[in-house]
Amino acid sequence: MVKSLDTFDFLAIPSLNKALVLDLARCEFLERKENILALGNSGTGKTHIALALVWPLVKKATASGSPLRLRWRMS
Repeated sequence: MVKSLDTFDFLAIPSLNKALVLDLARCEFLERKENILALGNSGTGKTHIALALVWPLVKKATASGSPLRLRWRMS
């Protein structure tokens, strides 16, 4: 199942900065060569948000045939 920000329940985690997440979805951090670090307790949506941010990039790169290099590290 593909995760998206449309299906993320921001109301379930009121401490999460929704504006920041939506800003990250514009992916301008890639052009600036910045990293994203997601910290939080289990079940707080870190993986959902990470997948929602990455999936559109994968689709775009696959459609255009351009190489996409992602380093994904979860611990």
